[in-house]
Order: sequence, then C-alpha cells, then structure tokens
Amino acid sequence: MINLFIIPLLCSLIIIGLTLPCFRKLVIDTPDFRSSHKIPTPTAGGLVFTTISYLYFYINDTFYPFYLLPIIAISLIDDYRKVSSLARFSTQLIIASIVVHQSPLYKIILSLSPIYIAYLIYLFIVLLFLTIINYVNFMDGLDGLVSGSFIIIFLFISIFISTSFTPVVASLIGFFIFNKSPSKIFMGDIGSTFLGGLYITSLLYNANLIISLKLLIISAPLLLDPFVTLIRRFIANQPIFKPHKLHLYQRLHQAGFSHSKVASIYIISILLLALSIFTLQLHQFIIISLLVLLLFLFLEKFYATPFTIASSNLYKSNEFRKQNSYD
Repeated sequence: MINLFIIPLLCSLIIIGLTLPCFRKLVIDTPDFRSSHKIPTPTAGGLVFTTISYLYFYINDTFYPFYLLPIIAISLIDDYRKVSSLARFSTQLIIASIVVHQSPLYKIILSLSPIYIAYLIYLFIVLLFLTIINYVNFMDGLDGLVSGSFIIIFLFISIFISTSFTPVVASLIGFFIFNKSPSKIFMGDIGSTFLGGLYITSLLYNANLIISLKLLIISAPLLLDPFVTLIRRFIANQPIFKPHKLHLYQRLHQAGFSHSKVASIYIISILLLALSIFTLQLHQFIIISLLVLLLFLFLEKFYATPFTIASSNLYKSNEFRKQNSYD
C-alpha cells in the first residue's frame, strides 16, 4: 500500500510544489470568453500525475495504457502550442481504433456475435472512446471538478479492476490539492485526455462486462452534462462544434455557485452512484440514481442560469463574436 499510494501521493505533491514556478513561466491559461476563472493560471499540470501513473504502470507490468501515449503527446503539445483540431481528432481516432480492436472486451463480442454485428459494436465503441475523451476535456472548466471526480472513479476502478490504478488515485489526490478552488494550476489537455482515455481503456481491457458497465454508469454526472448540452445546442440551431460555456456546471457558476460548490455536487453525485451500484440492491440503486437525476433537474430548473439566457449572453460577447467571426 505504501508503494502504490503513499509514494505516488508524496511524489505528486512534491513535484507540483517544486515545479509550479516553472509552469507559471512556461504554460499560462489566459482567461477568454469560455473561461470561468478571471486571472491567468498555469496549466498542463496533468503532466505530473500522468508521468507518475505511467511509471507505476511500467513497474506493475500494466502495458495497455501505453497505447494512449500518442494522444497524450499531442495534447501536451496543444497545451504549449495550439494544434489543429484535425490533427488532434485524427490521432484520437487512430488510437481509439487500435485500442478497441486489441481489447479483450471486443474479442469477446467478436466471438459471440455475427461478424456484421461485431463491426457495428466496434464502431460504436470507437465513437464512445472519442466521445468520453472529449467530454472529459469539455468538463474541465472549474477548479477541482474533473480531478475530484476521477479520484472517485479511479478509486473504484482500482478496487474492482486492478490495484495498478491505485497510483493514479494517489497522484490525482496530490494534484487535486493544488487544483481545488482557488486553483493554483490546471491539468490542461494532457491531463483531461489522459484521464478520459485511461478511463475508457480500463473498461475495455476488463473482461468482466458487468463491472465495466457499472463503472461506466457512475460517471453519468460527468458525461451526461456535455451530451445533453450538445443536444440542446443542436435543437437551438447553434453551431455545435464552436466553443461555448453552456454546460450545466458553467451555468451554475454563472448563477453564482462557487467553483467548490459546483465541483462538490458532481463529485458527491458520482460517489453516491458508485457506492449504491456496488453495495446496494438493484432497486435501491435505481432509487439513488433517480434522486441524483432529480437533483440535477432541480438545479437546472431553479438555480442555473437558463440555457437561453446563457446563450444570449454568449453570443453578445465581443470576444466570442470576434473569435467566431460573428459580426
């Protein structure tokens, strides 16, 4: 336990503490119309917990996460110097195709299904892979929200899939201490793509389909927010591939909720879902899930800045109009 938890936790804390001045000089996230912070903040801090995690994956002979290295590399480059959307998506698509094709879960599906059904499932899982990576990136907009959420998610992955993921939890906790509000450093694209990619990859390389489905369900608060927002933007005839700040977590913040309060809502919801799905009976889990859903609907209805008003404010922004050629 010391080797898998205490050491990576201390390494994360010490390395971030020592390198924070370097991050301040090298990689600064300057606030723009999408930002929920007001002062320039160092980013790409995900490099620390990503590096520590890979060191332990190597030590523990867990090699399938290394498939993700090209995605992580291009994300790191993007944090320092912007990379085209085509280059990022192409890299993600290629790696997703390889990861899914090599996964034990897909081989099980291939052995049990007619070939055309297996190929359709293959395409669906590749799409799911890409969706999760990018949705996690979209949700990384408030202090501690994504890092805190994935501490819970990978804690349960380390319990039900492999202790090889315990150092991920430990190094994330070290990062979270610096990332919680008021954040001293952001994880950047390298951190969010690593977490999203490792999450879906760990589920694909777990042969127990039921456990993988349960671990996918617990991330619902994190993944349904961007999905519902995408649908709402499509219905509202908005350009769905343009940057925005219309997710529920962003509209809660716009309505006056602090970074800590919004992050706590998502983190606690994920924890409740995880505890209920792994410890309670099915009907009890369904009740907890409905209560979590009602909580978010209640927040949407009575507390968040309405979607239409947030959209109007966004499109009136001079910076948004300039960046997206809306004149």
